[in-house]
Amino acid sequence: MIPIVAIGGDPVTFGLATSLAHPGGNFTGVTPDPTEEIWGKRMQYLKETVPGLTRVGFLVPRRWWEGLEGTIARREGQQMGISVVGPPLEGTLQEAEYRRVFAAMSQDHVNAVVVDNVQENLTNRRIIVDLAEKFGLPTMYPWRDHVDLGGLMAYAPAVPDLWRHAAQQIDQIFKGAKPGDIPIYRATRFELILNLKTAKTLGLTFPPSLLALADEIIE
Repeated sequence: MIPIVAIGGDPVTFGLATSLAHPGGNFTGVTPDPTEEIWGKRMQYLKETVPGLTRVGFLVPRRWWEGLEGTIARREGQQMGISVVGPPLEGTLQEAEYRRVFAAMSQDHVNAVVVDNVQENLTNRRIIVDLAEKFGLPTMYPWRDHVDLGGLMAYAPAVPDLWRHAAQQIDQIFKGAKPGDIPIYRATRFELILNLKTAKTLGLTFPPSLLALADEIIE
């Protein structure tokens, strides 16, 4: 069997691994999927940035909106006095579907948007950033790529850290370790990236406490 070292969503959720600690078979890798507390952090940083935040749209496909991530996001929001609402993305995730959902969120009077870290939202990052700007919605992103394109802010996995762990796993395999015995690494290092220009466009000011926490500030 050819050893597989993968980078992607939680392989346990997708049925590709028995557990993160003991994936089994010929499979190991790294996952950027966050632990539950990351969603709380993302909500918290967004609330500190947007005065009077009470209603947040969650940009996520239906399968995740109705699953664990939607449940976690709604629970974390509720603890902060924030209603987390849809509508979820449906069907083929292309520009027309993103336009539909952003328009619906705007009509539902959301104060801001949190973007889920599913691959489709990374692939369609330009569309998402453009729509957030069009509708004037402050948005928290899951990848720094969105902020590089003009997004407001991201609390995102440190991608070099993921690659470093994947390289270490490959090295272990070359030295004789079985992939299924190598724990799958879940991202533990996250970076806060802020875009001052976009904040100004939206009429927002990052609080000094958040600026002090930022790993990178784009001006």
